[in-house]
Amino acid sequence: MTVGRPDPGTSAPTAAQAARARLVALNERVSLLAYELIAAMISFRETAHALRTSRAFMRHYRTVSASQPGLARRDLYRRILMARSGTSEQDAEATLVRAEQSFATWPRPRPLTYVDVVRYVAVSDYLAGRPGYGTKVNMGLLVAGRIPHHL
Repeated sequence: MTVGRPDPGTSAPTAAQAARARLVALNERVSLLAYELIAAMISFRETAHALRTSRAFMRHYRTVSASQPGLARRDLYRRILMARSGTSEQDAEATLVRAEQSFATWPRPRPLTYVDVVRYVAVSDYLAGRPGYGTKVNMGLLVAGRIPHHL
């Protein structure tokens, strides 16, 4: 430990560190907004679909989590899928499995997140409505910018 300096492992963040963290967060948000604008110019339909899906899923998240507090994450995601589309529990679980296979198994296995679920549904719904077409923008990035990562 250096004289006059607090131990980095035990001290609270300094004002400079806090300001840097705020600047990094602001920079990330500005970068995302710039990407959203560019994406909208490239494909307004895809961008609008990704943002509309994200907003709808956040509404469902707030509603279902408030009405059924204490649910495990996967159970909560299943209930949200059921509420959103009126599907059965088995169909909702199948969607969760496909989302997990698409996003939570490579490059190393990790727990399924709400961002993964929304990303999977947004892309698959868009592609289902346009057979034979792909996407021009990274809809997953648009979704990830609108869904909090801690959910």
